[in-house]
Amino acid sequence: LADVVVATPPWGLRDFGPDVDVHDPRWAFGRPSPRSDGIWLQHTIAHLADGGRAFVVTPRGELDRSGPPHALRQELLRQGAIEAVITLPARLFSPYTAIETALWVLARPGQTVDKDGVLLIDVPTGGESETSVDGFSGVLAEYEHWRTSAGAGDMPYSVVVPVRDLLDPNIGLDPATRIRRRDAPSPEE
Repeated sequence: LADVVVATPPWGLRDFGPDVDVHDPRWAFGRPSPRSDGIWLQHTIAHLADGGRAFVVTPRGELDRSGPPHALRQELLRQGAIEAVITLPARLFSPYTAIETALWVLARPGQTVDKDGVLLIDVPTGGESETSVDGFSGVLAEYEHWRTSAGAGDMPYSVVVPVRDLLDPNIGLDPATRIRRRDAPSPEE
């Protein structure tokens, strides 16, 4: 078991072998689906020591996919294994791929900073400005603030969302969607 697991697994790998044992303890959140990159999320959590964290990069689409990926996200949320989701700038992995990506911060079930909330951060693409994240140092500072105080700062690119809201069957984990909802005018406004 490890205190930290960092993974950028092979996205889109669809052949896990003919003998995926559904009783393997790594699949505590549901049976692996060959149509999902979520198998890597489960695999990294299974290798975490108590108090450890896993940082896994997946395609951004994994935040909103329906079917088995949705069921996996729901179970990860229910068991308190998702601490944060950070969408990364477009073309971060260029020239190798233009796929938009997301970084998942995971913990063993029930060991996240706040079992009732998930930190969502949207790293904008482009130059630095007062409303952008000062590169990755701003993201790191926001995550550190979350880890030490279980609260998000007043950054325009991050939001803490209650797990109960993320369990809505029509909602994914994309931070940009949640930030737009937070910043939308209320009916009174």
